[in-house]
This record gives sequence, C-alpha cells and structure tokens, in this order.
Amino acid sequence: MKQKTLFKIALICALIGIFLIFLISNIAEIEQTSIFGAKHIDEGTVKIKGTIEEIEELGGINILHISSRETIPAVVFEDTSIDSIEKGDIVQITGKIDSYKGRRQLVVSEIKK
Repeated sequence: MKQKTLFKIALICALIGIFLIFLISNIAEIEQTSIFGAKHIDEGTVKIKGTIEEIEELGGINILHISSRETIPAVVFEDTSIDSIEKGDIVQITGKIDSYKGRRQLVVSEIKK
C-alpha cells in the first residue's frame, strides 16, 4: 500500500475511536452508592445522596457535612456553586474520594438538589 493510503486509514480509525470514546463517556453513568460504601472506596469518582447537616465556610472552600445514616465531609471549592444549597437540603453529590489528615472526604465536582 502507498503511504498516503495508510495515513488515510489511520486517520479514519483514530477519528472513529475518538468518537466512540466520546459516545461511551456520555452514556456511562456513575452508580449511586451509600456514604458507608463511599468511605471504603480507595479512590475514584462516586455519587452519593444525603442531607446537609452543616455548612462550613472557610475562605473560598466550603465543607458540607452530608449524612444518610453516616456522615462524610464534602469539600466544595470556589468553582462549584452552592448558592442555592442550605442546611437541611437533600442533595445528590458527585465527586472524588480523598483523604485529608487521615480522614475520608469527598471532593465535590457536581451537586444537585
């Protein structure tokens, strides 16, 4: 085969692969887990649902204490809006499990009422 033909085939395969990855990432959804389950995950993205028990404002960082039988602190940085969130609201949070000073916490990427 000519070099030009091989290049065209490689380019088409790459574009199809990128499209399929984009399609699969939009279809795949993170399964909701309990706070207990989230606390025992080593790393990764989780989705939890719970009630906001307390909101701590620490200069650009907000810590939401979320409970549903158990409690986990959820860290919200400035780039995630929590303007309409209040104590007592039931929320669904997506984020990454992390450890800070030996305690498990959830770093929030998305929050919905």
